Amino acid sequence: MGVNRILIADSGSTKTQWVLLDSAMTHSYFNSFGINPNYQRSSEILDVLDEVAEFKDPVFCNSIEQVFFYGAGCHGEENTNTVQTALQKRFAKAQVEVESDMLGGAKALCNRKKGIACILGTGSNSCFYDGNNIVANVPSFGYLFGDHGSGAVLGKTLIEAFCSDLLPSELKDLLVKETGITREILLFNVYKKAFPNRYLASFVPFIHANIENEFIHQMVVMSFADFLHFQISKYPEAKSLEINFTGSVAFLFSKLLSEVLTSAGYKMGVCIQHPLEGLITYHKQH
Repeated sequence: MGVNRILIADSGSTKTQWVLLDSAMTHSYFNSFGINPNYQRSSEILDVLDEVAEFKDPVFCNSIEQVFFYGAGCHGEENTNTVQTALQKRFAKAQVEVESDMLGGAKALCNRKKGIACILGTGSNSCFYDGNNIVANVPSFGYLFGDHGSGAVLGKTLIEAFCSDLLPSELKDLLVKETGITREILLFNVYKKAFPNRYLASFVPFIHANIENEFIHQMVVMSFADFLHFQISKYPEAKSLEINFTGSVAFLFSKLLSEVLTSAGYKMGVCIQHPLEGLITYHKQH
C-alpha cells in the first residue's frame, strides 16, 4: 500500500466507525459518536476523538501515516476544514483526507465500477459514481427540507402523526408505553438538545418492530417513494443501472425497499449496513 498504518473512518451523524490497517493487513476497529460539521466545531470533534482511548495516546496518533475520513456533512470548504483541522491536530504526522460520506458509500458499494450509490441512514443521499468520482449528486438539504427515506424523516413523520392525533389509537398507546414520549420530552429533544436528527432517528427501531401495522407500512413505503422521486429519478442513468444502498435504514427495511424500487421500475443492487468493509477492500486495492 506504500504506507504502514492507515486509519479509515466512516462517519454518520449518529456514530463513527474506524479501522486501522497496517502493513500486515491486520485490522483494529474503534467506535465513537458521530461527527458532523453541520452541528460541531473542531473543538467538539476533538472531544469525540477523546472517546477512543487509543486516540488520546500520542504514540499511537503519531504512528498514523494516512487518515481517510468519509463523513456526513463533509461538503464545502468550511465544513471540510472543520473536520480537517480536528483530525490534523490529533494525527499531526498523518496525511489527512476528508471526503463526504457519499463518496465513501460509492467506493464501498461500487469500488471502481460506475453506478448509483445511495445512503439511507439517519440522513439520506445519493449520487451517480463513474468508478472514480461522484459526477452527479442531488442535494438533500437535511431532514427539514429533504433526507427522504431517512431515519430522521421516518421518525419526524411518526412524531408529526403522534402530535396531530393521526396515529391509530393502539399504535399511539404502544408508542407512549415503549418510548415514554411526552410533549415535554419531544419539545426538549427537538428544539433544545443537540442533534435533533439523531433523536428523530431513534424511533426507527419502533417503526421497524411495527412494520406489519398498516399505518407504519404505508408511512415507510411513501417515504421510500419520496426518496425515489426526489433523488433517484433525477439521474438519467438510474433505470439502466442497479441502485445500491448502504445505511442502517436501507439494511433494516431492505425487503420493503426492494419492493418499492421494483414497483417503480428500478433494479435493486447491493445493500449493506455499513460501508466500512467495502472501504477496507477499496483502500487495500488502490
